Amino acid sequence: MQKGVENAETGIKVESVEWTIDDPKEYSFDRFGGHDGFAHNFNPSITISVSGEISDENAGLPISQYGTAVTFANRNNAKLTDLIGGDSTADNAFAGVTDSGGFYPESISFSESRDGFRTMSITCISHPAIS
Repeated sequence: MQKGVENAETGIKVESVEWTIDDPKEYSFDRFGGHDGFAHNFNPSITISVSGEISDENAGLPISQYGTAVTFANRNNAKLTDLIGGDSTADNAFAGVTDSGGFYPESISFSESRDGFRTMSITCISHPAIS
């Protein structure tokens, strides 16, 4: 059981972290048009979205830039393989998708209100072949 966000992110007091692991499939068909197999692992990706109140405008996630890889303190929290190495040949992977690529911003948004703190949301995507 885990309650709350495991690690603090630099520059933002994390309200939420969300991971999406995607490994699209292309199906092959039999002579009747039914599926008889599939290929995958040709364009896998891992997406991390973080939102929360800004605690430092000059460091960490609030100074992220498009085209520059972002470092997440909570990056490894969604790894689904056996990190000890007992039964898995896919250690350090997200459901079999390797984490060798960098996380690059897809969208960044800021919000301010009269009666609240300044907040930020950032979504970054990683493709294993792009570092």
